[in-house]
Amino acid sequence: MMAGMLDMYVLTGNSDALRIAEDMARWLGDSFWPIGTEQRQRMLRNEYGGMNEVLVNLAALTGKDRYLETARLFEQPSFLDPLADRRGELQGLHANTHLPKIIGAAGMYEVSGDRRYRHIAEYFLEEVLTARNFT
Repeated sequence: MMAGMLDMYVLTGNSDALRIAEDMARWLGDSFWPIGTEQRQRMLRNEYGGMNEVLVNLAALTGKDRYLETARLFEQPSFLDPLADRRGELQGLHANTHLPKIIGAAGMYEVSGDRRYRHIAEYFLEEVLTARNFT
């Protein structure tokens, strides 16, 4: 829903849609920040869509760093750290669940300039294109 609101703002200039997306992001941050890291990581083992991606996009549109900080709450070190270390631990992972996390990481690089996110996205692409495709 938040991504749809952002699309509505970007494609039509509807400022109400942007306000709603920001309200949603604030509510999400207020709800998620108090949750401890261990519990949050257990929650993130389930599919949660492109939450970090949409929050990164919101940060890019608004210039508000708080949305980047909220996006970081939706990162899974157990998935991203091996990629940052160039370890191909993708066996058995469901593409639909994990692709949005990579798109979010690429967006984090674009918005924050943190090269770690670029390395994650590049290694994932390299791994998928060379070792995990059907030819």
